[in-house]
Amino acid sequence: MMKSSDSSFVRTFRTLHSPSCRGLLASCLCIALLLQSATAVAPGPAWWSTQNVLDPYEVADDFAAANAGQLKYMAAKASAAMEAELPGGAGNAIKTMVAGWSLAPASGATRDNYLAINQGQLKHVAIPFYDRLGLPYPWAGDSGLKDNYKLVNLGQLKNVFSFALNFRTVGQGSVQIPTAALAAALAQWQALPVKSAGS
Repeated sequence: MMKSSDSSFVRTFRTLHSPSCRGLLASCLCIALLLQSATAVAPGPAWWSTQNVLDPYEVADDFAAANAGQLKYMAAKASAAMEAELPGGAGNAIKTMVAGWSLAPASGATRDNYLAINQGQLKHVAIPFYDRLGLPYPWAGDSGLKDNYKLVNLGQLKNVFSFALNFRTVGQGSVQIPTAALAAALAQWQALPVKSAGS
């Protein structure tokens, strides 16, 4: 014999399996999937794929603290991508910085790539990349030095290194020219001898 609680279960089961309820549940599921795909995070710039920056089998945890090893890894991958894709490569400042991480530490010093990094350290490593690309720093307008001591999470590290390496040639749209290249061109222009109009 069925108890009253069993009969309510049977009624609920039958209601959920009715055609109208199944249609409603299917509609809600489709809407949820569409919203999820619309709000999905972009996988990063193209050089992240060519340099295998992200592990496709790893579950991303963008709120975890970023450490020194991850910062060095991301910077080394960005440097390699710039060497492969940009005219003139990454530049001496970036190559020297990245090469310095492979050298043995000074006598008595130790390296701990598992130490959490702060915003000042992230900015210090990222500045040469933005200078080389002639891009504004993504932290422009921040609230000052006090922010330099806050810890960085992986999402912030990814955000700072999410710049695109898409230099274009004239005729393909807007042209990005690194600040250093513009300064060198201006210096050469100004060094040209001036001829008078009558000569």
